[in-house]
Amino acid sequence: MNRIITEIDKLVEQKKISSSDIIIQSGISNKSKYVRCSPFMEESEFNREVEKCEILVTHAGTSSIIKGLKHNKKVIVIPRLKEYGEHVDNHQLEIAGVFHTQSFVKAIDDISDLWCTLGRIKTTEMETYKSTGELSQYIVNKFLS
Repeated sequence: MNRIITEIDKLVEQKKISSSDIIIQSGISNKSKYVRCSPFMEESEFNREVEKCEILVTHAGTSSIIKGLKHNKKVIVIPRLKEYGEHVDNHQLEIAGVFHTQSFVKAIDDISDLWCTLGRIKTTEMETYKSTGELSQYIVNKFLS
């Protein structure tokens, strides 16, 4: 997640976003120069932070995405990629693509699109996620059948 943290720091330096509006669950990634980071959060703490946020920016882990959607948040998904040493393969591109195609999230491949996407998502109507099992079945049919 280093490239996301680097991009957020850049946006703070450019005064496009305020560091006080952001919290990062950074895992083993580098710490932000400006933004409060927590390597890991208990699930209850993560849920509280998601509930308070306006927009959730996350990697393409299904749990993080679905938590944001269940809290009716606008979600920007940035897949972790093999080419940056963020993951062992690019399966998160597929996951992000499924949620993006269904209009549940905005997925971005190029980190430099983060600022524009943050601006656009505020006025974009997204589909409301309802946990019916249909999305799981869609993923199984598309990728595992």
